[in-house]
Amino acid sequence: TLEELNVVSDEWITVDPSGNVRLEFKPTVPHCSLVPTIGLCLRSKLASYLPQKCKVDIFLSPGSHQFEVEYNKQINDKERIRAALEKPDIAKLVRDCVAEPE
Repeated sequence: TLEELNVVSDEWITVDPSGNVRLEFKPTVPHCSLVPTIGLCLRSKLASYLPQKCKVDIFLSPGSHQFEVEYNKQINDKERIRAALEKPDIAKLVRDCVAEPE
């Protein structure tokens, strides 16, 4: 799991008084090309548990990736998220990644 790989941790999730969520994650290597996919999976998993009105911000842990600034913009851009999830292959990958084990 992402938690076993030390990509996410409970300590890296914060909720402000108005219920907005901020999650940081740390890729396993500073040149990881799966950051956008991991971001989509984290966002989808959170969306399945949180009320729709909750704002979710997902960021790479500071200094954890060589393209940190660019990826932080990409994984929080609503248009890019929507466009990615409209692609059947990406949508299936995300669904498979966030599916609960049977």
